[in-house]
Amino acid sequence: MISLTLEFLGPDMERDYHKRHMNFSYDDMRRLAKGLRTLQQLRVFRLRNSRMDNLKLLILTRAINQLDNLEVLDFGYDQLTDNCDVALKMLLDRSCMYKALELEYNRLDRSCLEAISNSLRKHRGNALEYLGLAHNPLSNAGLTALVHNLVGTNHVQELNIAGIETSPEHTANELSFLLRNHKPLRRLNIVAIALNPKVGRELICGLVTNNKLTHFDCRGCDLDVQQELEADLIVRRNNYRLTHPYVENDEHTEEMVLQFLADSRHPIIQNLLNKDAQMEECLRNRPAFLPSEESVEEEERLVEEEEMDIWAILGIKNPNAAALAPDLSMDDDNDDDYLPPVSTNTFAVPQESELLVEYELYRPSPACRRLRSEHKRGVYSEAFIENERLGTLADLCVRALAKLGTRYIAPQVRDDPSKLRIHYDALDVNLPLQDCYFVDDVHFWRRVVLAKSTDHALQLKRVDEYDWKGMGISLKYVELVEACSASYWPEERMAHLGQLVRQFVRTMHIRHLQSLPEHAFSHYVDSEEELDVTSELSLEPEISSDEKDTEDEEEECEEEEEAPAAAVVKAKKESDHKLRVKVEDTTASTAQSSIMSMAVSKPDEEEDDDDNDEAYQQWQIQQMEQLKRRGAREARNAARQLLRDLRAEKVAEHQRRREIRALMRKLPIEAKPKRKRKAKQGKIKSVFDLVVEPEPDDGDDQIPDKRNKEKLLRRLKRYDYPAKHCHHIDLSFVRYFDRMISLTLEFLGPDMERDYHKRHMNFSYDDMQRLARGLQTLKQLKVFRLRNSRMDSIKLLILARALKQLDELEMLDFGYDQLQDDCAVGLEMLLDRKQMIKALELEYNKLGQDSLVAIGTALKQHENDNPDGSPLEYLGLAHNPLNDLGIQVLVHNIVGTKHVQELNISGTECSPGTVAHELSNLLRRHAPLRRLDMVAIPLCPSTGRQLICGLEVNHKILHFDCRGCDLDLEQEFEADIIVRRNNYELQHSYLGDETQTEQSILEHLASIKHPIVAKLMADMERRAECIKERPTHSTTELSVEEEKEVEKEEEFDIWKMLGVRPPSIVVQDRVSVYASLNRSSIHRSGISFKYKPNEFNLDEFREHVDRLGPMDRHYYLQRQREY
Repeated sequence: MISLTLEFLGPDMERDYHKRHMNFSYDDMRRLAKGLRTLQQLRVFRLRNSRMDNLKLLILTRAINQLDNLEVLDFGYDQLTDNCDVALKMLLDRSCMYKALELEYNRLDRSCLEAISNSLRKHRGNALEYLGLAHNPLSNAGLTALVHNLVGTNHVQELNIAGIETSPEHTANELSFLLRNHKPLRRLNIVAIALNPKVGRELICGLVTNNKLTHFDCRGCDLDVQQELEADLIVRRNNYRLTHPYVENDEHTEEMVLQFLADSRHPIIQNLLNKDAQMEECLRNRPAFLPSEESVEEEERLVEEEEMDIWAILGIKNPNAAALAPDLSMDDDNDDDYLPPVSTNTFAVPQESELLVEYELYRPSPACRRLRSEHKRGVYSEAFIENERLGTLADLCVRALAKLGTRYIAPQVRDDPSKLRIHYDALDVNLPLQDCYFVDDVHFWRRVVLAKSTDHALQLKRVDEYDWKGMGISLKYVELVEACSASYWPEERMAHLGQLVRQFVRTMHIRHLQSLPEHAFSHYVDSEEELDVTSELSLEPEISSDEKDTEDEEEECEEEEEAPAAAVVKAKKESDHKLRVKVEDTTASTAQSSIMSMAVSKPDEEEDDDDNDEAYQQWQIQQMEQLKRRGAREARNAARQLLRDLRAEKVAEHQRRREIRALMRKLPIEAKPKRKRKAKQGKIKSVFDLVVEPEPDDGDDQIPDKRNKEKLLRRLKRYDYPAKHCHHIDLSFVRYFDRMISLTLEFLGPDMERDYHKRHMNFSYDDMQRLARGLQTLKQLKVFRLRNSRMDSIKLLILARALKQLDELEMLDFGYDQLQDDCAVGLEMLLDRKQMIKALELEYNKLGQDSLVAIGTALKQHENDNPDGSPLEYLGLAHNPLNDLGIQVLVHNIVGTKHVQELNISGTECSPGTVAHELSNLLRRHAPLRRLDMVAIPLCPSTGRQLICGLEVNHKILHFDCRGCDLDLEQEFEADIIVRRNNYELQHSYLGDETQTEQSILEHLASIKHPIVAKLMADMERRAECIKERPTHSTTELSVEEEKEVEKEEEFDIWKMLGVRPPSIVVQDRVSVYASLNRSSIHRSGISFKYKPNEFNLDEFREHVDRLGPMDRHYYLQRQREY
């Protein structure tokens, strides 16, 4: 090994960062040092980005000093402190010094610098060329010790002290002293050292005296522009003197200087001479052939012309110009390069193998194409066979035809698979949908999907792993939908197109619908607030009267006030009293909470007999149902009363505006002007005594436009663009695609860039009504997502009525929809269905206690009504402001049901004690639970212990994510062990099963195969099936026997390598298949086939050479040759 680089960066931690991943022990260093001693050829050793200290460096030092060939030693970013001076002194105490020592980004100071410089001063062998001390907290004393010890030695040709923290004056003095007195110095890096123009002058003075420095980097040192320019000129001067050693050298005579100038060449001349040498080498090594005398003369003339061109490029008169024949014409001034022009069109080489061979033999060389006879040629026949990407002339014709359309394909193209492939590859992905929906080529639709989809993971899918055509058609239709203006929806055209493609569309994802333009809201913005009278009052429907309690419920209420049933009295009087009080105090707003409190208030002790318990439970169920009906009725009555109040306010506002309009329409009563005596006018002395009447009011001050920006701004701010006015296109078009399975809708507005306005994000109730009307026809819909939209309770209610009618629906997603806690009725309606959905995603909303009560009540009611129905598998409530009571109600309702196998409550805002208690109760009592995500819930180790105890009891949970819950490492480790235990028990079902016998366990273990063995057996089965289905063909008996022997040897070797007994049944089946195929083929043909390749003539060989043969044909022929 020559180079070794080691970094203790730990594993890929992502968010699970911990400092223990970055630490390493002294034993690690000892073992590393033990290994380093054997690497005698090691030249580069880097130990970077690690947490080193003095002891670890001392351990490595002893091993490093034994490596005589080591040249580069790097301890950058290793957090080395100033107490490592002894170790650094030992590193430099060696006979063969390193070439580079890199110690950047550490914490070294005076002690370490004194140790380094003293060791270098004492060393008399080869020199240390590079010393890197950048970004170390060096002090003034440390820099002084380094500089004064280095001066006078042959060490440190390159010094890097960028980013050190020393005073500007001291730094300038020491560096100036170093530049003046340290002769080996060639490169100095002082980037980002705090200097100033005043002290920079002293640094420049020291730099002027140094004639050897070839690199000086002072960026970020706060020097002025003139000083930086002077430093750059000094470095350029030193580099020029390095390349021209005769400058200021008295030992060089004039003849020596002229000889040096004659030997040195211009870079352009040197480049051209190198090309000539390469060309001569190629001509010397090319295949021998007899050139004609004319070609030799042309090449000689070419060489002469190229030499003349060199002098012309440099602008120097050719000294041999007199010897050249002046036979050049006036139009040959720019004919120095006789290759074809750059703009020459090139075509591809044909696919015929004979033409390829001929072309490779007779193609013109670059030297021939630069001959003088070629410079006026206008047709370049070889240009037609140089671009291999273009295709033949037939291919060009197919591509040209493809641009004309794909509805009618020429028969010559349709019958040739290769040309048909070229035709589909030439189709544009932006073809209109009506011109390409009938194309069945999968590769074309794959290009369409990859060009228009934002999902980059689709590039990893193969052609047969995805519905490319359905997705491509959906993307093209969505493009048309998103391009339609909100003010006009082409119903007939889009309906016709939808009927054409309805059989292909299975998924649809709509993101950016166009919103109404700004001028569509001018009616609302420009209208006066006082005079805005509408006719909505006359169009509003009548509000029904309140519902009254039934006679049965009134009698039950009276009985409750007197006394409960006798059996209930015997069960528990105190609990009955609590229930009666809760029933009497129940209102519309707390009806569901009362139901839950009544369900929670079970007696803690069971002292009565079974009959009383059953009677008490029946009475409790009846009370709960009655309270639920009464709460729903009171909620409906409250909603009716709210509508009445709103209508009354609207009527009053309407009446007030009518009165104002009536007052404004009345003409004002003009008062009779009183006659005034005309005052005597005095004599006018000057123009200033004239009485000038003001100009009449033109009304410009009352117009809200750019003439009165304050009025305009006030008017614009008055209108808030409510959601009821922000309409979109008719979303009921989804009814065209009755075979749709997945629909995703996001109201993200058009591409606004910097023209953001909230009206683009709003959508109206009419949009939801039209969408609901279209959803009712999608009977096959399984996934519906409405995300990143501004929803409310009314919009959710509108959609809930339509989604409730879809029996095939499996997933509902309302994430990032700004749903408030008043959406309880809509959520309960969504879950009030016979066929329960499988997943309900409500992440990143603003749901609270009422919504959780509604969800829990609906799930429990579904369990009671449909005990054999399908459960709700996933419930996502992450990042919602759930409170303690909401969590309690949710856990209490889902415990005892078969719903909620996966629960996500990450990021909720609840108290640690309540969360730990309720989740522990959920883990203990909820048997269907399999996955629980509770990331970023603020707990503590004390409350986490209760959670871990509940998790330990659960043997069914397979995933438990508690990252960011402030649990200690031990508790997180215990949770991980418990989850691993459950997964192991799931894979080994015989654990804990007392019905399993020893024989059944052994059979189960015998049936388990290693993954490699299982893969091999599956491949063998597929191959045997393929052999059964392959076309019948005749084979010789010898080939069958040889194939059997090869298969036996391969199978034996494979099973012997894996250490498993080979399954003889598979081998017997395969042998029987070969034998049956052989017998059937011989029986049909009557004679055996003999393969004699040497008896084929040239025509037969050419006829069959392109046909595909067996993959192992080469080995078969080779084996026959050996026999």
